[in-house]
Amino acid sequence: MSMPIQTNPVPTNPARAAGEEASRLYNAGRLVEAERICRELLQRNPKDAGAMHLLGLILVKKGATAQALGALQQAVALAPNNPVICGNFGGVLLSAGHTADAEKYIGRAIELQPDFADALCNMGNLLRLKGDLAGAEAAYRKALAIEPNMAAGHNNLGLIYYMRGKKADAVASYRAAIAIDPTFPEAFNNLGNALGDLEQDEEAIASLMHAVKLRPTFAEAHSNLAKMLMRKDETERARAHLMQALNLLPDFAGAYHNLGSLYRSEGAFAEAEGCFRKSIALDPAQLMSYAGVTGARKMLPKDRPMLEQLEQLVRATPDRIDEEYSHLHFALGKAYDDLGEYAPAFAHYRIANDLERDRLVQRFDRGHFEAHIGRMIEQFTPEFFARHRSEGNPSELPVMILGMMRSGTSLVEQILSSHPQIHGAGELIFWANDDRRLRTDLQDPPQGALADTSARYLAHLRGYSADALRITDKMPHNFLHLGLIHMAFPNARIIHCRRNPVDTCLSIYFQNFPALHPYAYDLGDLAVFYEQYDRFMQHWRKVIPPTAMLEVQYEELVADQEGGSRRMIEFCGLEWDERCLAFQDNQRVVRTASSWQVRQPLYRTSVARWQKYEPYLGPLARLLDAPAGG
Repeated sequence: MSMPIQTNPVPTNPARAAGEEASRLYNAGRLVEAERICRELLQRNPKDAGAMHLLGLILVKKGATAQALGALQQAVALAPNNPVICGNFGGVLLSAGHTADAEKYIGRAIELQPDFADALCNMGNLLRLKGDLAGAEAAYRKALAIEPNMAAGHNNLGLIYYMRGKKADAVASYRAAIAIDPTFPEAFNNLGNALGDLEQDEEAIASLMHAVKLRPTFAEAHSNLAKMLMRKDETERARAHLMQALNLLPDFAGAYHNLGSLYRSEGAFAEAEGCFRKSIALDPAQLMSYAGVTGARKMLPKDRPMLEQLEQLVRATPDRIDEEYSHLHFALGKAYDDLGEYAPAFAHYRIANDLERDRLVQRFDRGHFEAHIGRMIEQFTPEFFARHRSEGNPSELPVMILGMMRSGTSLVEQILSSHPQIHGAGELIFWANDDRRLRTDLQDPPQGALADTSARYLAHLRGYSADALRITDKMPHNFLHLGLIHMAFPNARIIHCRRNPVDTCLSIYFQNFPALHPYAYDLGDLAVFYEQYDRFMQHWRKVIPPTAMLEVQYEELVADQEGGSRRMIEFCGLEWDERCLAFQDNQRVVRTASSWQVRQPLYRTSVARWQKYEPYLGPLARLLDAPAGG
């Protein structure tokens, strides 16, 4: 929490010069000298409210919160009608977790001075902690109307946007705070989080690194930086920052959660569960850690006490709508599914998805998506590819693994990357960005545009492995960008993963995907998205040479692991390697929702899973007659 504090004391007239000097030293960070002057002033006049107030602020900076509260309480007793002193006492009380007392004194400050911007900002902080996001936003806006250059106000308004899922608006507010105060580490930390959620990874890492540079003891920034580094597979750097965070703050629940996520990505599920449980023990309100526990392994009857704990959390806060609360419902859905209790499982999944959908800034537009697919089908014809065939890069390095999410893409990459000559790079966002960049020019790309794109992509792949013969990119939604991909790399291998359409859509509905997939939270939207995906893939089969694309049916791969694996390795142009049959032993980092599943031997329990949820299919039922996977 960012807590703006008025730094100027209110010295009494006889000691004005000394008080002003102490204030100057405080603002310069020379706390020892400032404290000495304050104590000298108080020895001469114990009723000097200004000196007592400044002493309290100095003690806050030194981390002596209990002593600071004592000094500020005395200052308030000496000057009960001074809004600055009341406001700062309230702010420190709030920072120390004394919410009720904080509200009393912050409210008193605003009553004494209605245009006191710092007190209004602290009132916003208080309301935010109480869950009154609308009230908090109103308080921040009022404070900023009075003091537009209040960096803390912009930062805290960004937190409200972030909590409401308005990540782009949050970024704008954090940037406004930084423009006012370029030395504001909290704003850089918050900016990094929001950029990460928008999948602007490089900018996010740069912002978080700057937060750590500004304040090397900023444990939260170290932990958040580690989370972003994990997304780049920089596991050891991430681990170092998490250890630094826990050295700085041994009881930091969030850092234990992130450490659990790191262990899970490495396949160390027992260690991961231990970290998630440690996070919960330190902070029972760390709701995402409950989801971490349920995602680290299959839930068993012995886990019912934890489920009851989760249900109690739900019952205790039935009106919560924030992101962590939806994580709690996703966790309960997964736990009940593991236990074979499908009615309560679906009930929790529905609540979780409804919460996520209601937070979307922009809902999935079915008509717009259908029209978009239609325009691309019209554009990418055999004649179009023939005109641009000579512009592509002949490299055979890329292997594109694509299809619907939850269609077996992670399993396919895990099998392929078990081959010593194939490196699995995971889900890369390269093509979505370049497709947007070139979209207006794609009908007739500027000279050199495709060469530039292909060169940058190869360099990007080589950043993951310098010597692999094949590197996989398993971004499922690359089926939307297959026209550009095939233009840039006509010799790239394309593996299209298919699965029963209803199993696919239910599996998406049961996962907590980010807001970048707005169709994922509504069964009707899922049905439309699947139908348009199927329509698009039927088009690609007609215009892309059959030698360039291999169809892999999930159910067939599960039934005949060796046959399916051999077919994929042969398609990649490589000799067979027995290690592909033991893909569960592959020690590569896996960051996707399937991190647990791909560490297990092949199992068939996900085949025809939809039958367990047949009463709840709704709009998905019309997909039952569709061919499996298109």
